[in-house]
Amino acid sequence: MRVFRRLPRGSRLAFFAAIALNPVFERVLHRRGVGPARDLATRLGGHRAFGVSSAYDVHRARRLWTGVMLATRVGPADVVCLPRSLTLWTLLRRRGVPADLVIGVDPGKPGIGAHAWVNIAGVAVGEEPAHVASLHTFNDALLGGA
Repeated sequence: MRVFRRLPRGSRLAFFAAIALNPVFERVLHRRGVGPARDLATRLGGHRAFGVSSAYDVHRARRLWTGVMLATRVGPADVVCLPRSLTLWTLLRRRGVPADLVIGVDPGKPGIGAHAWVNIAGVAVGEEPAHVASLHTFNDALLGGA
C-alpha cells in the first residue's frame, strides 16, 4: 500500500486499469491468440488521432508503465510480458500517444525466448536498451497489424 501511495496520479490510474485489463488480455491470448488480442487492444484504445511522439510522451509512458508493473505484481492474473505490453499499449492509445507494440525473439536461446514491449519514438518503455537491441523483432503483419 505504501508503494501505491507514493505513485504519481497517472501511475495510480494505470494501476487500476491494468488490474482490469491484464487478466482480460491474458485470457484472450490463451484462448484466441495474438491477432485477436491485438484487435481487442486496438478497439479498447479508441480511435484518437495520433501526433508525433515527444520526450513528454516517453515520460508519460514510463509513468503508466510503473502502474502497469505494480498491477502485474499484485493483480489476480499471472501476467507475462505480452498481456502487460498490450495493456500499456491500450492505455497509451487512449491518450493519443503513438506507440508500437513490439515482439522479438532471442536467437541465442534454445527454444523460443520471446519478449514483448512497447516502443515510443524508438524508445523501449521500461526495458533495458541492450536487452531489446539483442532481440530480432517480428514484422508487424505477423502480429495481425497492417
